[in-house]
Amino acid sequence: MAAFALMLSAPVAAAEPPGLGDTPWALPGIVRVGVVAAGAPRFAAAGLSGYGYTESQVPAVSAHHRISGALAVGYAPMTELELALRLDGRYDRHPSDQATDDGYIGDPRLLVRGGTVLARNLHLGGDLGVWVPGNGAPSLVLSATTVDARVLAAWLSPRGDVLVGSGLGFRLGKSSRSAEDPARYSAGDRVALGLSEFNAALVGIGGRYLVAQTELLAEGTADILVGSGAPSLTRSPIRLTVGPRHHLSDQWSLELLGDVTLSKRPGTGPDDPLVPMEPRLSVLAGLRFRETFEKTRPIDTAPPPALVQPAPPPKPETTPAAPATTTVSGTVTDNAGTPVAGATVELQAGGGSSKTTSGEDGSYQLDAVPVGEAQLTISAPGYKTITTTLQTKAGAVGRLSTQLEADLPEAQIRGMVRSFGGTALRAQVVVDPPGVTVETDDKGYFQVDVEPGTHRVTVRAEGYIEQRRTLKVDEGGVVVFNADLTKAR
Repeated sequence: MAAFALMLSAPVAAAEPPGLGDTPWALPGIVRVGVVAAGAPRFAAAGLSGYGYTESQVPAVSAHHRISGALAVGYAPMTELELALRLDGRYDRHPSDQATDDGYIGDPRLLVRGGTVLARNLHLGGDLGVWVPGNGAPSLVLSATTVDARVLAAWLSPRGDVLVGSGLGFRLGKSSRSAEDPARYSAGDRVALGLSEFNAALVGIGGRYLVAQTELLAEGTADILVGSGAPSLTRSPIRLTVGPRHHLSDQWSLELLGDVTLSKRPGTGPDDPLVPMEPRLSVLAGLRFRETFEKTRPIDTAPPPALVQPAPPPKPETTPAAPATTTVSGTVTDNAGTPVAGATVELQAGGGSSKTTSGEDGSYQLDAVPVGEAQLTISAPGYKTITTTLQTKAGAVGRLSTQLEADLPEAQIRGMVRSFGGTALRAQVVVDPPGVTVETDDKGYFQVDVEPGTHRVTVRAEGYIEQRRTLKVDEGGVVVFNADLTKAR
């Protein structure tokens, strides 16, 4: 935990790996090897199902078949911390000495993961997992709770298309405590239960290669059983997993995995210890959903301008005849109280009009204004025009204080275009409607004022694959769209 605290205190030096999808834990990673500090705050869900085949463990008895599935939800309140809850279930049909047997297993699992980016392309952290096995579905045996702890490291290439991840840890295995009477179990029962009497060293390494919207995955993992009486290394679970993961959109992805167990099989007799035996061959299909918390945010709208009513003129000692004109003066500022210089001030009264502009301090003055009702209009570039009706009286009028509201667009799309290596790109951004084309600046930034609604955005850069996206912009809102382009082959 102290190591995690040090990791979380380090500054993040790079953004999330582009195009990295979620594992069956609904958290970023390869397959079983996770990648820490790999995404914005988000909610995710994952589903996995498949078929597994295990060769017969007893001569002249049929093979072992497994239908498996998993459902998981992941939640990242911040980039450096992730939580996941997963429910694994399976149906096993396996041989016994006299007939074919079958059974169901359901196990809940909890995972906490933390870490950060220590260098531009190095992700480092760890996770802590808890598994509560049962001896039937549904069931839980709390005394059999098994705990996994792992250190995770991943390296991302400068272009962002290659990622290599690894994990190293230890399992405190108590799952065999959920077995009622191991000596009575058949060889098929031992395969179906997947329980272990031993602790294990956890080792894993894998990689992914990104091609357009598809990740090519390859991973090798091993649970090396340790302790007195543990089987040899070659009889511990050793797996090789390969397959593609395709991103249908920013939220949805599909994957298809092939899993092969390379280890030799341990003994399955009544006097042999319980050792996990995974299917020799498995085919797995998964569906993922991810929704980040960085959504459209409305631009703060300024309050209506405040107009200070003029103070009544001092009461004269005598009551002379009211003059035919008066003076109107005031100050023009923005919402932050900064003077607005060069604002046009026009006052219409008595059938005529007077016009002036505000000075550097935002002040103005109009003389010889006819007394009575007057209409004051103040305008400035980049601000909304304000029109106010005044009732002028004889004598000088107190100063008016007027705040101008920024004339913001109804809606806006803005963002940055870069390569997967993080280099800003000169690109053309086409927004339709209204059919506007803008070019990014030397830092890759762009912005387009649009009407509220749905817009199709196309990003093009020479030597890179064109990217398209459909965005919905709310009234008074801003959508931030950052595009990472892949080089054309």
